[in-house]
Amino acid sequence: MAVTSSSPPKKANAADEPPRASSGMVDFWRRTLGRNAARWRRCLAADPPVRWAARMRSAVIVLIVVLVAMLAIALTLHLRAPNEPAVPTALQEGPPLQQGDRVFVSGGYDMEPRWLSGRAGYAGTLERFIPGQNKEPAAVVRTDEPVTADEVTGNVLVMELRWVGATWRSGAVAHIELCNFEPDAVRWQDRRQGAWVQSHATIRHLE
Repeated sequence: MAVTSSSPPKKANAADEPPRASSGMVDFWRRTLGRNAARWRRCLAADPPVRWAARMRSAVIVLIVVLVAMLAIALTLHLRAPNEPAVPTALQEGPPLQQGDRVFVSGGYDMEPRWLSGRAGYAGTLERFIPGQNKEPAAVVRTDEPVTADEVTGNVLVMELRWVGATWRSGAVAHIELCNFEPDAVRWQDRRQGAWVQSHATIRHLE
């Protein structure tokens, strides 16, 4: 017959128990975390992440709109480069210009175009038409007096129409190429080129 011992169980040694944090350290971390949690709750309530995301989306949309507008402006300027803008209807109302007509060439992009040297313009004779850069021919005007611009002096103006769809009529707006030689009757791209001096000159019948 088994005999049981009536002695009390052995008490566990303090060294065998896991270490416990002191109550002071626990209270310190509890207070610290509590304060930080309250601070984050206040921040989120004042400006939650959803509001930040909405603001970011709005900023991105505005940036895209600005970039698209700038691209549209750049394309418009490119499409309206020399010889490519649409012709104003009012400039197509003058009588046609023909070979042998006496003409007066004047004007320019600036208020006082340098190529005019302070004068109103130059009288001359529309001697001939030669192939132009585009569909319409270029007009060759021989001025009565020499023209000086950008260190080039000559009395031959090769004029190219400024506007797409324009024709050679009195009042036409054209580019001016100043030559001190006789230009060949071939396209600008295939011949000797003079000095480009103006982009908004006007040619009219001389009255």
